[in-house]
Amino acid sequence: MVIVATKGFYANSSDTVFKAQSGDNALRSNNNYSQSSTLLESGKVKVEFFSNNSEISLNLSSQAFDMLKSRFDKTDFLTLKNGAIGLSGNANAFVDGWYKDIMQNRNFANADANGDGIIRNEEFSQLKNGVKDEFAPHSFQYLNCADTIVLRDIKSTIGYQNSEIGNDLSLSDILSQTIQSDKNFDGNLTRLEIAANGQSDSIGYQNLATNTVKEIFSIDKGLKIIDDPTGKKMAAMDGKTVKEVNNFFFGSSDDDEDSKSKNKSVNLDKTDTEIQRLLNLYPELKSYYQANPNISKSELLAIKNTQEKLQNYKENQTDFNDIFTKFAFYTNLQA
Repeated sequence: MVIVATKGFYANSSDTVFKAQSGDNALRSNNNYSQSSTLLESGKVKVEFFSNNSEISLNLSSQAFDMLKSRFDKTDFLTLKNGAIGLSGNANAFVDGWYKDIMQNRNFANADANGDGIIRNEEFSQLKNGVKDEFAPHSFQYLNCADTIVLRDIKSTIGYQNSEIGNDLSLSDILSQTIQSDKNFDGNLTRLEIAANGQSDSIGYQNLATNTVKEIFSIDKGLKIIDDPTGKKMAAMDGKTVKEVNNFFFGSSDDDEDSKSKNKSVNLDKTDTEIQRLLNLYPELKSYYQANPNISKSELLAIKNTQEKLQNYKENQTDFNDIFTKFAFYTNLQA
């Protein structure tokens, strides 16, 4: 399925959803740290920093630590006798600012009911680490003849939303991921930076589209994304047919059709009984199987379920738009 994410869909990509507080930028020496014995985790870096005159010790991912070292002066990093790295000056201020945001604004301190530094199960209900997207009416368009979903307008994006229950999430994990995501070190995390997860803007744009389609239409496989945050890509396609657009972005799929048909017939003969029965009941699924002979029965059923949702959308577009006006898309910032 082709997903076209338009300029309107990315209108709020630069909106700030999390913001660091003011941090402690005092210059310190090795003598300022307790240097008590500490457990060093493989693949992580133990750092010690100060927040409101209290010494904090946490494990950062090696990627987050490397980003800190690439940004701040080497004098901001002190090698301590216990094997940890003491932060000073601007490096301390940056980490402390995000630490305060997580503990206070995202409510980690209260959510961590047992004080073990990890959010589990019902503790997620108190954590405000979510982001909510609200979509405008007519935000989504399904082009049945082209098997294409167009993502259009968005109303707003808001951070500090209640988190959904997920895998255990530690304070160190959230802080590491926050540092990695804030690539320009400006103390603001945008909708795009959250989606990029420390990677390129291009990946962030793709993730925004993929995550939205997954949440709304329950599709997360076989997606072909045309992300168009500037509007230039689709403007260049003006006057072209859907087939021409798909060929331009994804290449032609019409080569050697006779050979493909023969291979498809052979592959169908290899199908197990349950999938064959499913294909007999729903012949429209045969093209999906032919495109991917390794597809499972559960995946075919998921496609069938999605087709029914899309058909329902087509038949009840007014009601569907009302639903999406109220729809909230949540994502948690997790390592």
